[in-house]
Amino acid sequence: STLLERKIAKVCSDLAQKNGWTLLAYTDTDEIWSNQPDRDHLWQEALGEPPLMVKSLDDSIGVHKLIFLGRPEDEQDLRRSIESKVGEEASITV
Repeated sequence: STLLERKIAKVCSDLAQKNGWTLLAYTDTDEIWSNQPDRDHLWQEALGEPPLMVKSLDDSIGVHKLIFLGRPEDEQDLRRSIESKVGEEASITV
C-alpha cells in the first residue's frame, strides 16, 4: 500500500495538535496511532480494528492513511483548515 509523504503527515499532525483535534494514523506496522486518547472506542471493536496506541507521529513510522475525528457540525471548518494546509498534495474524503 502507498505511504503518504512524511511532509503531509507532519502538516496534518501539527494541525490536529494546534486545534485539539483527534488524528488517527494507520501505520505501516499495522497499528493505529492516535495523537490523543479516544473516549469513544466502540467503533474500533465494531470494525474489527486494532486498539489505538496513543503516540505522536515521527519520522520512524510510515503512514498509509490519516483520519481526523470530529463532530459533523465541525466538518466544513475542519475540511477548510486541512485543505488550506495540504492543498493539492493529498485528497480529502468524508
